[in-house]
Amino acid sequence: THVRWPGQTPSLQSMPRITEALQSGTRLNGDILVSFGRIAVAALALIFGMLPAGASDLVHAPPGLRPSLQYESEAAVARGLKYLRNRQLPNGSWANHPVITAMAVLAVAGDENLLEPSSDRAAQRGTGFLIYHQRDNGAISNAASMQYPVYSTAVAVLAVGRLQIPAYDPGLSRARDFLIASQHSDNANSPDFGGFPGIRGGYADLMTTQWVLEALYITDRLAHRDPAELETIYERALTFIRNCQTPADHESDRGMFLDSPRQLGALDSAVSPATPTNRFLRTAAGVKSLIYGRATSADPQLGAAVESLYAGLRDVSDFMKTVESSPYTSFFFLGRALRAVERSGMSPEDDGAAGWRNRVAMALLNRQAGDGSWRPGEQAWWENHPDLVTAYAVLTLQGFLR
Repeated sequence: THVRWPGQTPSLQSMPRITEALQSGTRLNGDILVSFGRIAVAALALIFGMLPAGASDLVHAPPGLRPSLQYESEAAVARGLKYLRNRQLPNGSWANHPVITAMAVLAVAGDENLLEPSSDRAAQRGTGFLIYHQRDNGAISNAASMQYPVYSTAVAVLAVGRLQIPAYDPGLSRARDFLIASQHSDNANSPDFGGFPGIRGGYADLMTTQWVLEALYITDRLAHRDPAELETIYERALTFIRNCQTPADHESDRGMFLDSPRQLGALDSAVSPATPTNRFLRTAAGVKSLIYGRATSADPQLGAAVESLYAGLRDVSDFMKTVESSPYTSFFFLGRALRAVERSGMSPEDDGAAGWRNRVAMALLNRQAGDGSWRPGEQAWWENHPDLVTAYAVLTLQGFLR
């Protein structure tokens, strides 16, 4: 596209035409979108000392994300959301799966605006699917997730709670009661005591526990139990989480976590071959669990966990190598844990998070396909499902763009 400059210098009247031409971008091999438009517009405007109308924010990036990555990430999120909306089924679900549907709902509703009710139609239809599949005992699951109803319910609660629709409050209360009743609370000598299992009666694990505690956190407003009883529930959960953390005298892995106290001394093991964990995933889950389990900032185990989390982020190359079998899940969990830490005011000054966010953003941008989806990965953590990994990628980038 050629634009004739009026006279010797560009005018404000010509800038919208340049903006339109450059923002269109270019596709290479029909797959990779080169999102150079907004960057080029900002560069031209800066060179000539002017900005087009409505573009005064182009040179301001969120903390930790370079401006060029901000612009490309915004475009990638828009493409990813368009893909997700096109993939929604007539019954309101994504893939007829409660967990995938819940993640997609969080993405299209905009997970970061937790205090603002969402009127997004796709999100409302997805939430309707989740409520439709609530069972008599309060669980939210169907045939696709019946083998892990506690996990399915916890994630669904986050999505339903996100929309803040008063009519759904009774269902949320029932789901909350189901989650609380799933806690191991009978035998204080059991390694599962205080934790939450994927299915009632099964072994408790850290990954399920952190989802349940976040679900309880966002539905605390619906609590109808005695405050002392609620405190006991959280104290039991903290007992399980602390038992998952490596002892303070373990210098090489201080602050890290196991999937379960049953695995003490086996930091490289996994609860299931289908959901292999790495030290970054477990540390993120542990940090989140402690924060949502009401541990205070003065808690030494929380301090050690936060220190371990950020120490891992400072070596970005090691992080990327460690999570290569489940990158989308790891990116998503780490981003969510970082936001929980930042909201608690516990972020160290030299946290390394900026470099980590930039590297992850670049990795995600390189993995996006031409249709707006993110390319599926291995079967672990269902990363072979394009709808789920696209929701993970969108949510991760949205967190960077907050």
